[in-house]
Amino acid sequence: MPHATFIGWPVLALLLSAPAVAADRYEELRTLSLDAAGVRVVDIEAGAGSLEITGDETATEIRLDAVLWIEDAPKNPERVRKTLASHVEVSLERDGDRARVVTVTEDPGIGYTLPHVDVRLVVPHSVSLDLTDRSGWISVARIAGDVEIRDGSGSITLADIGGHVAIDDDSGSIDVTGVAGRVGIDDDSGSIGVERVEGDLAIDDGSGSITVRDVAGSVTIRDGSGSILVAGVGHDLHVLESGSGSVSFIDVQGEITVDD
Repeated sequence: MPHATFIGWPVLALLLSAPAVAADRYEELRTLSLDAAGVRVVDIEAGAGSLEITGDETATEIRLDAVLWIEDAPKNPERVRKTLASHVEVSLERDGDRARVVTVTEDPGIGYTLPHVDVRLVVPHSVSLDLTDRSGWISVARIAGDVEIRDGSGSITLADIGGHVAIDDDSGSIDVTGVAGRVGIDDDSGSIGVERVEGDLAIDDGSGSITVRDVAGSVTIRDGSGSILVAGVGHDLHVLESGSGSVSFIDVQGEITVDD
């Protein structure tokens, strides 16, 4: 399975194993921390499970709280614990000015469902994020740097981002609120809502409704199907493809182009 290589700074890690079995659900808590001095970018590789990332202006370390869980587990906690130890990786390491978070899982095989890792990550407010996720909802808030997300499935929510945003998503709803830079979204399916962007906005969407409000820059949209509503654009609006679905717009200060 993937292995994060440690280079340079020591990891300050506290590993808590707190197994719990409720019915056939097994849970285990792991907590890791890392000195954040000089860290500019946090790279995240996540498998199945939820991911909540929050920037903290007072944080001097990166803190990872992970809940490993598996449904329909055998009624033998020790056996399950050993299985998770060999099929789940949870790590937090450093390479120069980058921190790397890994929470990936493998299929344990017959008798088990796929393990999940639900993550709560607190990072310094000043960092940028580079995130690759397989499945599960993602929430990111109060990050001053850039945010780049590649996601397989699950909803994505971003709020209060100080840099640029780039999202490449296969499926699931996307909600973005409060971005100081540019926003680019490439989405196969799922509704998209974007509000309060100071830079330009570009959306390439396969299917699902699109709602855009209060963009100071220009807006460019390519859409396969689904309704489009745009309200409040400081510069130009270009709907290059609208597919099937209605197109509505109001309060656009610049040029308007709508192609069927």
